[in-house]
Amino acid sequence: MNHESGRNDDCHIESDRIEAINGDTDMLVLARNVGQKIRINDDIEIIITAVDCARDRPQVKVGIQAPRCHRIDREEIYLKRKAERETCG
Repeated sequence: MNHESGRNDDCHIESDRIEAINGDTDMLVLARNVGQKIRINDDIEIIITAVDCARDRPQVKVGIQAPRCHRIDREEIYLKRKAERETCG
């Protein structure tokens, strides 16, 4: 176990990047402040635009800048479209 990252030794960390050597899917969890960005490759940028804590459940608002060739959906829309594709064959 890598104590610094809390992950098994089959993964290594380069900066904030976590890469699974054994092919497993991994999740990178970051803390960001309003206005800070997360980059995915050269063409996708995720920006924290607001954090609203005045609700029962805090809400984080993000902006996503990406080329139009990337389809970006909320999960519930993605799952609905996937189900429609599967039923249409």
